[in-house]
Amino acid sequence: MVLVIRIAVTNIMLNGVVKKIHYDVISYQLKFKEDGVTYIDDIKSKTFSWNDFIVIYEVENYFYFYISKNSALILAKFVLDEEKRNKLREFIQNTNIKYKKKKFK
Repeated sequence: MVLVIRIAVTNIMLNGVVKKIHYDVISYQLKFKEDGVTYIDDIKSKTFSWNDFIVIYEVENYFYFYISKNSALILAKFVLDEEKRNKLREFIQNTNIKYKKKKFK
């Protein structure tokens, strides 16, 4: 399975308070393969094996692939159709990575 993701926009929270800081859109690709995820931007690329991920959170509009306590790859759900989202969920659940689906009120 190979998925190519184009644009992701991040929201930043600092000390529990949402700050209105405007950042340029960060454009990158995430390529999902059986052996891991490759992050590619204009400057560099890096491949993470599935063992590099600590936890994967799914929230209403995003998937967060945490590689450390403070660092995550962010995948916006709108770039995937429903079938690809379901395949990704199924694939993640079949790995040994902790997966959590969160709903916020």
